[in-house]
Amino acid sequence: MKQVSSPEQLVHFIEALRKNLIEAPENWESLTLSDYLEAMSAWLHDANKNKGSIAHAALSDGPSWRTFAQILLAASAYE
Repeated sequence: MKQVSSPEQLVHFIEALRKNLIEAPENWESLTLSDYLEAMSAWLHDANKNKGSIAHAALSDGPSWRTFAQILLAASAYE
């Protein structure tokens, strides 16, 4: 994820997420699109609310391709 600094790298990151979902769904908390979007929303809400968290620090850096990748990855495992 640290290497995501361009739209092209984000595309590769998303492709890797999709491949991981197909090959190892047991690693994912959110298996449906509805659950994934709900987890993404909850992670963003909680990250914004918890000022001392690593997630909040990531969001505080401002929007970037890396931040977008962090959000996508977090939603895969957030409950």
